[in-house]
Amino acid sequence: MTLNANNQTLPGSITADKLSSITANLKNKTTLRGAINSENTAQSIALNLDKTDKWAVTADSYLTSLTDGDTKLSNIVDKRTYHLL
Repeated sequence: MTLNANNQTLPGSITADKLSSITANLKNKTTLRGAINSENTAQSIALNLDKTDKWAVTADSYLTSLTDGDTKLSNIVDKRTYHLL
């Protein structure tokens, strides 16, 4: 599945089962407030952020790919941990 969000506020987590793959493309000041693949069950999860986006991590999250236009990753507010697999 591909999720494209443009200037959105996305409350909630992104989950997938072991047969599923997700690519989440956030653009133009989109905010995601939640965990991604917190049970580490997805086949693959890719998150693509531009430098204007924000991800507020609410639980441990597991990604296979992370691309961030903010090279310092300061737009990821992690109250938990994200793991790049």
